[in-house]
Amino acid sequence: MIRWGPGRLGTEKAWAAKRSLSQPETADADCSYFIVAERCARFPFSTRGGDVGFLPLANQDLILFSRRASFSTAINATLSRHDSLPHRTAPVESAVVTQPNSALSASAHVNQVLELLRKLMEYRSSDVRLRLEKVGQAASMLHMDVLLLIYHFARFSPGNVLEIGPYVGGSTIAAAYGARESSVPKKIVSIEAGGKLKHFRLSSSHIIKDLKKNLARFGVAEDVTLINGRSFDEATIPEVRQAMDGGEVGLFIFDADNNVRRDLDCYGDLLADRCWVIIDDYLGPAKAAPIRAQVDALVSEGRLLPFGYYGWGTWVGQWQRA
Repeated sequence: MIRWGPGRLGTEKAWAAKRSLSQPETADADCSYFIVAERCARFPFSTRGGDVGFLPLANQDLILFSRRASFSTAINATLSRHDSLPHRTAPVESAVVTQPNSALSASAHVNQVLELLRKLMEYRSSDVRLRLEKVGQAASMLHMDVLLLIYHFARFSPGNVLEIGPYVGGSTIAAAYGARESSVPKKIVSIEAGGKLKHFRLSSSHIIKDLKKNLARFGVAEDVTLINGRSFDEATIPEVRQAMDGGEVGLFIFDADNNVRRDLDCYGDLLADRCWVIIDDYLGPAKAAPIRAQVDALVSEGRLLPFGYYGWGTWVGQWQRA
């Protein structure tokens, strides 16, 4: 549960979470709130402008964070009040380090999440952001933070990239940029059903045509294996497996219909343990309700490990093999 004062999240985030959250009894003009272990703590930093995210703890409480570098100090101060949570959070070597198959401790999980947030904040002022802003404007409806994370995971996580629902290619291009700058060769397989979509900012009368055009425009067409079809069709599944050529998937991106569980059932055996998973529309429009229910169930079953909600309601986490 998170509480905030009026206007605290900015227009781009408030719509996605208001219905499940309540306001505090008092609210300062420049102060955000979060609750850890059912207690409320106040933080002297602003979240104006929308640079806000959520990170989940093992007990399903949430922490609200902002863009300022001091957020880690504030979180440490609150965590120190609770014996069940780590008394300090120190960055791990990397947010994509390999973990043992056993369940992560609460302390290790928090450390990894905070390290991922720190890395994201670095990207926000880097040349990578400048490059991806052009991609986002031309070919994506995802928040810039999500594009930056896709780039990061494609670059540093082991394994290939499997994407379902690239639309006109923004996320695909971000993944291709990251994979191209990786130290090892990676395959990128993207599945798109095609058709058309009317949208107030980014419409397409021919999705496959626009997707191919954007991949070529940004110079990554040769880096991507594009499969035109529905991800769950009998003809598509073996084509995907053949394209992967036996390699494991280190990044799985889903931005298609409202049935992510169906596609994880189809391709879950291809995903490496601790494969990064990005699922759009966890919060937001009508299709978010079934997606959220499916993701929450997979988290409860121990198949998904949550790392937070970014941008306009995109879920980020890791796959855990049974």
